[in-house]
Amino acid sequence: MTKRAGTLLIPVFLLAGATFLAARPAPPAAAAAPAEHLANRTYHIRYHKFDEVLAAVNERLSQRGEVSYRRAFQEIAVRDLEEILRAIDAVVREMDVPPRKVEVQITIFEASRAGTPNNPPDLMGGKSGNLRDLLAFTHFDALGTTSVVGLEGQPTSVSFERPLQGGNGYKVQVRIESVDDKRNSISLKPFELFRESLDSRGKLLLTSLFSTSLLAPADRQILVGGARSENAPRAVFCALRVRILE
Repeated sequence: MTKRAGTLLIPVFLLAGATFLAARPAPPAAAAAPAEHLANRTYHIRYHKFDEVLAAVNERLSQRGEVSYRRAFQEIAVRDLEEILRAIDAVVREMDVPPRKVEVQITIFEASRAGTPNNPPDLMGGKSGNLRDLLAFTHFDALGTTSVVGLEGQPTSVSFERPLQGGNGYKVQVRIESVDDKRNSISLKPFELFRESLDSRGKLLLTSLFSTSLLAPADRQILVGGARSENAPRAVFCALRVRILE
């Protein structure tokens, strides 16, 4: 064997089926997309409850969005992405509209299990007998029908006198909370019935008989009433028909 000075021999073993790949340089990192520009919008709330509009705006902010407000000026300022602001535009436009005018027609009558049997007020197109069977009372005293017009978001009231009992009667107080055009209905909250009476000095007294919340379908008759118990001998009923005037 012949030796060569200064040379180191390293054996190389080739493995069957082995493939040798040349290393490739890593591709350059993609450039970060530029951040979307934020825009500003200011809303002046004229009709709707300020806090409700503010809550609706806050619910729709993006993570980068900001909101500030000046309650004394009914003003909401928003900074956010343009697409978010367009969505907020639509929400504010839908909420902040002039109050609607609503007419509530009310027929009030008393019912009892005593007295000469008769028919209740004709509230069902000639089918008052069916109403009598439904209510399980036999005698009815109608106090009349009247209408009251109010604006959305405001309370209104009307009284019914009973001439045979020294001015005693009933008072209906109702707040027209909102109009839902999609459901064609009106929210009455609250709808309250009081008994009116005079004390010994002639001072008017109001006794609450019932208070409830109603979602009344427009231009349809609904009936609400109250009694002291399920088997009470007397009760008072209000038949309502609500119309959206404008």
